[in-house]
Amino acid sequence: MVEFNEPMVCTTNGDTTAFKATAKGTGVWGESKTWMGVFGYSESTSGGHGVKGEAVGTGVAGVGKTWLGVYGETQAPANAGAAGVWGDGKNGGDGVKGLANGPGKAAVAGFHLSNTGPGVFGKGKPAGRFEGDVEVTGNLTVQNTDLLARITQLEGRVTALESMVGDLQQTVAGLLTLSHPQGSG
Repeated sequence: MVEFNEPMVCTTNGDTTAFKATAKGTGVWGESKTWMGVFGYSESTSGGHGVKGEAVGTGVAGVGKTWLGVYGETQAPANAGAAGVWGDGKNGGDGVKGLANGPGKAAVAGFHLSNTGPGVFGKGKPAGRFEGDVEVTGNLTVQNTDLLARITQLEGRVTALESMVGDLQQTVAGLLTLSHPQGSG
């Protein structure tokens, strides 16, 4: 293996590759004791990536031993449609998938830190699908209607109707007794 004691700089003019490594094992290995092992930067605004991984298996994998495995951030304006992390499930795959094993941990979690937008947004037909129990700790609003308030209102009406039905049953029983007194017949 070739070792360099000074930084190695490769510069090219034009659209050529500055450095290419081909191997049966790891093609490029970057290691640092205090900062990034590998850094990539691109000024392209039409699809060039700072770092890109492509493979027959997993294109990019990140493993974090004390924090995040993969981190994404965008500084684009809100109307750009940008995202810190984008998943595109072409040809039938899921766009983003999450798995969790820890007690009380979510496989996918969304947080809106200023509470001025949704923590998780879904759009589709249906926009969401749940297999298993669903817990809601706040209001559940459907088409601008607070469902808990609506259910509470309907429960009150059902209770009132039950009372009215009981009164009607007593009235009908009394009328039947008047129209068919005991012993007549």
